[in-house]
Amino acid sequence: MGEEVTVVSPETRPRRDAVVMHVRCPDRLPEETYRQVLEELAALSPVVQALPPTAALVDL
Repeated sequence: MGEEVTVVSPETRPRRDAVVMHVRCPDRLPEETYRQVLEELAALSPVVQALPPTAALVDL
């Protein structure tokens, strides 16, 4: 019958504190391995920022 629909806009959305994970890989990591690390991080979050040559930020 009559279902209630709640619209969530940026103004009414509950505030969430940002959680950012900084990942550092060993120095002289092969490029292919670094790419694999980035792919694994992308499985955790759609927001991954590569910080070449061996680091990344991930929005959790």
